[in-house]
Amino acid sequence: MCLALAKTRKAEISMLASIWTISIIFGIALFFLPTVIGIIRHKQNLVGILLVNLLAGWTFVGWVVALVWALSSTRRQTEADS
Repeated sequence: MCLALAKTRKAEISMLASIWTISIIFGIALFFLPTVIGIIRHKQNLVGILLVNLLAGWTFVGWVVALVWALSSTRRQTEADS
């Protein structure tokens, strides 16, 4: 009886550890989503997006700013701008 309870307890601990590990990996991926989007979209100001994401991303406002910046369209340079 005790052996069965010990195996059940080990399975529960293992399941909890797996859930925590997956949650942490998902959280880190979500946190760096603006930076990943900036990489995929080949943003010229990727360093700025990364810095905002790292330094202010822990606040929701900073994360949203980095996300909007990563999703913003790149302005094309016209002859008038040159």
